[in-house]
Amino acid sequence: MTEFIKMHRKIGKVNAYYWESDFDACRPTLIMIHGFRGDHHGMLKIAEKLGRKYNLFIPDLPGFGETQHIAGEKHNLELYIEFLRSFIKSLKLEEKPNLLAHSFGTTIVSAYAAKYGGEANKIVLLSPIAARPLPLILSPAAKPVFDLLRAMPDKLGRAFTANKLTTDFMSRTLTKTNDRALRRWIVAEHRRFFGGFTSHRAMMEAMQASNKHHVAEFAHAIANQTLIIAGNKDLIGKSKQQAKLVQVLPNSKVEVIKNVGHLTHYETPGEVATHVLKFI
Repeated sequence: MTEFIKMHRKIGKVNAYYWESDFDACRPTLIMIHGFRGDHHGMLKIAEKLGRKYNLFIPDLPGFGETQHIAGEKHNLELYIEFLRSFIKSLKLEEKPNLLAHSFGTTIVSAYAAKYGGEANKIVLLSPIAARPLPLILSPAAKPVFDLLRAMPDKLGRAFTANKLTTDFMSRTLTKTNDRALRRWIVAEHRRFFGGFTSHRAMMEAMQASNKHHVAEFAHAIANQTLIIAGNKDLIGKSKQQAKLVQVLPNSKVEVIKNVGHLTHYETPGEVATHVLKFI
């Protein structure tokens, strides 16, 4: 089993927490980026399946998990791009790292690769946000609702966005496995960690970024070898969108996992790891 050491370092204005496996210069490095409202816990099942094949680094993004939000800064896509770049540079690696990301993390990594792709090696996009997922959130009719949510004090805002009913609804909607024990475990994981954002306002800003941007927006500018891993029952990154994404992503291929939705990192970590091991 892969063992991790909890680490932290100053990245710009924030003390960033990340989890690092034992380092061996003979292994390639893989940096794993979680999705919206997640944290490093979402990557651990895949990490376990990868074993000791890579030097693994799993940071909590600003505002999530144990990495605090950045006071006075808007948590938009540009902030996350620059955080990722600064984090990678702070590791002072001798070789270019490979990147694996899930969900909103795929948008961050794609935008990073479009801007700084020469600083990374191969990229794995797990359940990517291939197109804008929830245009309703950006519609004029929805704007007053989300403006109100963003303006709420932290405690009141959390009552709306981090409660058990919200997280359970998302868990049960996105989970496609028929394994009851696995479904219960996923619900429990989301209850424990899906409300782990450090600021309601920063979380709302991140949500806006996650719905405003998508991978296809940056695909034409990505030269890195890219592997897309998608579930054929994904309600957020639908199969047709993934097929279109491969067509516009110059140096890519796709692996489709059957009978799984958006939560490939929880439902099928073994299959994900198998595809990663073949690619990197």
